Amino acid sequence: MSDLVPTFSNLESYAGQDLNNLEWEELVSLGMEARTLKDFSQWLLGKLALAVEKKYGSDAIGKFAKEIGVKKSSLVVYRWVVKQFEKFIGSKLLPQSHLPFSAYQVAAGAENPSEWIRKAADNDWSVEKLAAEIKKHKDPHYQPKKKTVVCPRCKFEFEI
Repeated sequence: MSDLVPTFSNLESYAGQDLNNLEWEELVSLGMEARTLKDFSQWLLGKLALAVEKKYGSDAIGKFAKEIGVKKSSLVVYRWVVKQFEKFIGSKLLPQSHLPFSAYQVAAGAENPSEWIRKAADNDWSVEKLAAEIKKHKDPHYQPKKKTVVCPRCKFEFEI
């Protein structure tokens, strides 16, 4: 197997287990592996869709989607993100970043998407923070919407 392809043998050991009995650290570790698997599949599906488009034309994406059981609209998005970052990630299957695929999806619509990814990685931004920073850059008057949270016990309200 290629060193580009992550291995998920640890996930198999949890098959059939009652996940309710896991400790916090195990749940977090398993969740991180699952998210990595999701990111990997989105990048791979995007690269495959791009290969289908290059070899068979963009009309073949729908047929490809149906054959593999993935929504065409999802493949179109994955392919678009991969296209935006082709030069950034090169021939690697996955970018060398801890950021999830959704961060790349947010940055793909911005000017200089790879620069936004570098900023997000360097500053340890969440996907939400990255989206807010891109919006602020596009519109200096942008103000993120504040959300009011209410404590279920004491009913204290605060904004986040």
